[in-house]
Amino acid sequence: MAAWKNRKLLDAAEELMAAAREVRPGLRFALNLYYETVLNPRMALAWYAQDLGVARGRSFDYFSLMSYHRQIGRELSWTPDEAIAAIGVLSRQASARAGNPHGSS
Repeated sequence: MAAWKNRKLLDAAEELMAAAREVRPGLRFALNLYYETVLNPRMALAWYAQDLGVARGRSFDYFSLMSYHRQIGRELSWTPDEAIAAIGVLSRQASARAGNPHGSS
């Protein structure tokens, strides 16, 4: 069910992007990802219907990572320093997993 929801949300996003690009062809789009999408992909699919692997094959120009250190620290019981340090690791992991847009590496 979560994979179906993920596909439907990405389909809706692509429809919106296509309509916007008809009016403004050079418009670029980013997909905003929860940090769990990188740290815990299986649960991110279940909780948020996000799957970075599937999204890579869509027409997004960028991927944006919601990496709020205070929220991450609270949710994972990390100190502020641990959470801030984790943002760098998280960003590198996200970049490696996202690769280039449109599913290319």
